[in-house]
Order: sequence, then structure tokens, then C-alpha cells
Amino acid sequence: MGHVENLEDYRVELNLDQRLDQRTYNVPLTSEVAAVWVEGSECYGQFEHSVLLQGKDRSIHVIRSYNACYNPLSYPVFFPMGELGWHNCIPEVGVTMAQVDRARTIIKKHAKNGGDDDGEPISNTCVSVRDYYCYKFQMRTGIFNPILYGRRLCQQFAIDTYIKIESSRLDYMRNNQDTLRADLYQGLVDSMHSGEGSAENVGRCTVLSSSFIGGPHDMRHRYIDVMALVRKYGKPDVFLTMTCNPNWDEIKNELYPGQTPLDRPDLITRVFRAKLEAMRKMLMEKDILGKVKAYIYVVEF
Repeated sequence: MGHVENLEDYRVELNLDQRLDQRTYNVPLTSEVAAVWVEGSECYGQFEHSVLLQGKDRSIHVIRSYNACYNPLSYPVFFPMGELGWHNCIPEVGVTMAQVDRARTIIKKHAKNGGDDDGEPISNTCVSVRDYYCYKFQMRTGIFNPILYGRRLCQQFAIDTYIKIESSRLDYMRNNQDTLRADLYQGLVDSMHSGEGSAENVGRCTVLSSSFIGGPHDMRHRYIDVMALVRKYGKPDVFLTMTCNPNWDEIKNELYPGQTPLDRPDLITRVFRAKLEAMRKMLMEKDILGKVKAYIYVVEF
């Protein structure tokens, strides 16, 4: 609202209609941290200025989320020793520094040719951003992990991690459109045929591959697979819904002193995944509801 002109002309009204469903309009009871993902044609550069540093000479230095200094600058409590966070030249197990240097050379050449020095590592010799944060969220016996004690800050760190992973995947697809056969999609021609006459409204179409979960190609492939199963085996016989209960003993027993299930989104996710696999094993291998010919399932948050 700070960017709205004539702010004095606006006012806030409270809707006191008792007929409204209070389960929808009441104050939330849970303590959660969420992120607002803005869609549109101007997503490029959306997360460029993640951290801004101002020097003594009034100079501005930008620390992007892919920079190794982003984590210690944004979460000094989780990185008290100032150690570097994720960057695209962390060697995997069994990889020599010579191989990492060759991978770094490839990344620099890619950046000079118009790409960005961010996103997923070009070479398989380096640790991906997803693998790095899976390592950081891991529970280890006898080792203190400050991230798991962060409560709401842990939730924020998890959301920030998710955005970073999704952004790295989107940046990779945006910078490798030729590899993804983007030339097969005539965005400009399609815009003109749809009646778009203003040049400023005609943008370059960025194609998401089917490997991007939640993208249009991925959803279309899933829908086609489901329709193919229905066509071959007929309509489904069982519609089964499984929900996650934060009061499960498996979750409560692993909480640290003073914690609530809301403080450990990583623990809830792992326990739910384990129970989901156990349920799938009972249905597919033990045949508790009969022999299964075909199935499809989805996990929603």
C-alpha cells in the first residue's frame, strides 16, 4: 500500500456479517511462514537483489541468493562461524579440486556467453543446491544443528531454501531454451494471431520442460497418464485420502525439548513420507484391499 497514490482516499472496513463462514475468515490458529510467488512475464531478476550491502563509501554491493555469502549474511544465527553457504563449485565425494576447477572454467565461459553464474552446477562434479540443503536439514545423533532449533526462523529458512531451489531450476530452463527446443513454440506468431497488436505486450515465451514439477507440461502428462489408465482399466474403484497428523507419536517423540510440530516442518515431511510409503506397500504388495491393477496418487500441501 505504500506505493498507492492518494492513500488518504482509502479506508479499511471490517465485515461483521455473522453469516460468513468463520472457518474461512477468522484469525489463523497456527504459526506458519509463507512466501508470495509473483507470476508473470517479469519474473527474470525477481530474486536478484536478495541482500544489499552498503559500504563506508556509500557503494552498494548486491549479494544474490546463489552467492556463497548469502546464507551467512541472511542467517547469521545458523552460520555463527561465517562459513560459506551453497555455491556451484562444492565438490562431491571423490571429486578432486582439479575436476572442480575445470567445472568452474566451464561456468565462467557460460557466463561470458550470456548465461548467469548461478543455478544448478553445469558439471556433475559439484553438489547441487537441493543436495546441499538436504544435508543441512539432516538430523544427526550427538551433533548440534542450529537450523533445527530455529523455530519460526527455521520455517523461514525452509521457505527461502525452496524458493532458491525453484529459482535455480527456472533460471536453468530460462538460460537453456535452445536445448529445451523453445524454437518450436512460436510465441510471437501466436501472440499476433490472438489479436495482440501492442508490441510492449508481446514477450518472449519461456518454455518449461516436463521435468519441472507443477509446470503445464508436467500437469498435462500426468493428466494424460490418468486418462490412459481409466481408458484401459475403467473407472477407479477406490478413492483413498491420507492426511498428516502433527500429533503422531513418531513426530512428537523426535521433537527437541520445548518444540512444537510447527517448529519442525522437515520432521513432519519425513514422517509423512515414511507413512505414505508404508501405506503404498500395504496396498500394492500386501493387497489389503485386493489386487491393484493400476493406481495414481498426488501429494498436496
